[in-house]
Amino acid sequence: MYKKAIVMGSSFSGLCAARILNEFFEEVWILEKDALDASSRRGVPQYLHSHVLLARGFSGLNALFPELEHELLERGALKTDIGTYARWYQWGGWKRNFPMGIGALSCSRALLETALREQVLALPGVHLLTGHKVTGLVSQGDSKTGITVNGVHVQTPNGEKTLEAEMVMDCSGRGSHAPKWLTDLGYSAPRASEIPARVGYVTCKYNTPVPDPLEQQALIISPAAPREQRAGLVLPIENHQWSVTVAGWCSDHPEPTHEDLIKFAQSLPVPDLYQLLVKAEPVGEPVRHLIPSSIRRHYEKLRAFPKGFLVMGDALCSFNPTYGQGITVAVLQAEHLQECLSESQGELKDLWRWFFKRIQPAIQTAWSMVELEDSRFFPEHPLSPAKKFLQRYLTRVHRAATQDHEVSRAFYQVLNMKEPPQALFHPRVLWRVLLFYKQVGQTAPVYQRSSRL
Repeated sequence: MYKKAIVMGSSFSGLCAARILNEFFEEVWILEKDALDASSRRGVPQYLHSHVLLARGFSGLNALFPELEHELLERGALKTDIGTYARWYQWGGWKRNFPMGIGALSCSRALLETALREQVLALPGVHLLTGHKVTGLVSQGDSKTGITVNGVHVQTPNGEKTLEAEMVMDCSGRGSHAPKWLTDLGYSAPRASEIPARVGYVTCKYNTPVPDPLEQQALIISPAAPREQRAGLVLPIENHQWSVTVAGWCSDHPEPTHEDLIKFAQSLPVPDLYQLLVKAEPVGEPVRHLIPSSIRRHYEKLRAFPKGFLVMGDALCSFNPTYGQGITVAVLQAEHLQECLSESQGELKDLWRWFFKRIQPAIQTAWSMVELEDSRFFPEHPLSPAKKFLQRYLTRVHRAATQDHEVSRAFYQVLNMKEPPQALFHPRVLWRVLLFYKQVGQTAPVYQRSSRL
């Protein structure tokens, strides 16, 4: 085992990284710049908003933390099936619902993160320091012979200090300073890709009425871009509450007030969310979060990188959170970190090269899904002819999923990252999509504006 590792940030990626590093290091120190409580997270502005845990992320967390699911259920989380979890309206129709035998979990981010943090801190040798902000890397050597990162400079409530470690993981989120730190050490900063979003969303909790009109299902109303830009979401969470979020692309979002939230819900293409909110009792005040774009930093393209340093989570790739991929991608990165450390056989020199290469398929899958959907709102965003074809085909998949069980099944599995996107082109799916269009016609309306309530 190595002696000591430092993880910057205690969000999902940081906690998952700490869980893996605990297998290989005698001590793992998590440095968090904020105070931690269940009411807010200053460094995680989306903390109080609705979060969807995709099925692949759920199964991955269960593998890393065998007691986590039981703990969450004990605290009020709801377990369901991904095929029956949501009443989902998209592209003019309600997607087919049926049991698929793949588990899903519904709860607030606060509950999930708190329970996960408790599981990590219960591991021997794992420690958490709050109020510790990393201000720079400690290193030795030079860019010609190779630089080794062996610690961090930290601003603490009692002043500045230096902490030594054999491995430093940057899980500090979207605002990561790693690119600047690399250039300070004489390395190149990674090239960044960006997908515009200009998404704003407002969230508020509501007491679940009795009887529950959704019957513990989620409600999702997605826009048919580009003619529609607004979305709505209701998630059943612990304490017999709903987490309700309304969102809009292209800076089309409401103010964080109850009146604006209800008025925004009334503008959605189906009345279901509005019908729920006019009778529901709010808990607390609405909160708002703005996301200008998705950002991906291409560390895998670098030719040189310091030993003993890695970047993970949103610090590596930050997705538009409306698609719910961030937690799952963080779990997949942790799994690859475990593989890379197991195969390193005590040598950390080229760990960065293996790690950044292996995580690319997971990142690319999620990134492509975001790009194909968000670029519908921004025609100026460049797409290759192949991607434009995929975008048109996905529109057909969305519409066919309102009528065909097999297409709906494939869609849910790909969306939840249980299957690769290629599954949507399997012959049994492809011919059903084509048959649907042959029957209804490409331009025939399939809008079903009646309520599901």
